[in-house]
Amino acid sequence: MIAYARVVLRSMRLELRLVGIAAVAVCALSVYFAILMRATGIETCLTTLDQSTHCADASRAWSGLAFPAMLVRVAAAASAGMTGLLIGVMVAAPEIERRTALIAWTLAPSRWRWYSSRAAIAGGAVVLIALAMAFSTDYLEAATQPTTPLAASLLDYQSRGLLLVAYAVLAYASALASGAVAGRTLPGFIVAAAAVAVLIALLTIGGDAQLKTGAVVLDPADTGALVAGYPYRDSETGDIVSAEAAWALLPPDDPQFAARFAPLVVGVPGRESRQVIGSLLGVSAVLAGGLAVLGGLAVARRRIA
Repeated sequence: MIAYARVVLRSMRLELRLVGIAAVAVCALSVYFAILMRATGIETCLTTLDQSTHCADASRAWSGLAFPAMLVRVAAAASAGMTGLLIGVMVAAPEIERRTALIAWTLAPSRWRWYSSRAAIAGGAVVLIALAMAFSTDYLEAATQPTTPLAASLLDYQSRGLLLVAYAVLAYASALASGAVAGRTLPGFIVAAAAVAVLIALLTIGGDAQLKTGAVVLDPADTGALVAGYPYRDSETGDIVSAEAAWALLPPDDPQFAARFAPLVVGVPGRESRQVIGSLLGVSAVLAGGLAVLGGLAVARRRIA
């Protein structure tokens, strides 16, 4: 099995090198910016609420690093998706396109066996690469938000941690299926890229919007919450109203406004991060499994003249 795995991975060595270089760059940049952020000493300043000149300088240095850190997380998410696409499309499409799959199918016990073994080996490589980026971006996030535990934080949750593995696996399964169905590498890659862009958009943007529909009033101490809005509580009725509704009842510059309307923050508590991320991982796993099976069916039923 080890010898066969080497043969499979050798057939996609160029793609593995490309995604490996990207992953190493993401990991290195994540660790680099995390070290720089920790070196500012911002964690001590935030913990002690120090207002000294030293902490003001530390805050400015930390703020200057926040944007590059965000770019690294975006690059990590893009790299995870590209890893899945590049490796996934190489599992079956090139063999079918070059017609070398005919030889393999006559030697293998079944087409399903040939397909599943190749898919498992390449998929394992994708997961390992994505895990490296997942851990490094979590390390970066811990430095970016030093006073917020990762286990109770929804901050930047869509561009770090295990969701990067979900993106990679989803992209991998999409490329796996489209490559097997198309039987050609480039068309399979293009279709998979379009499909995974839609799927990830539904998972992130759609999932985020769905989460915020169940927003609750947040504890001010919950620094890891996903904020959905800033409404007011009407002291006369006890109802929570939007800012627009409050302004329609009383102008914000009215002296009675502050007495009647108390500002609130609503959103998803950070303590629900495990449930939120777990549900997204579950949905991704189901979608990826269905796409992988679709690819297997395409291989099993394909006819090569």
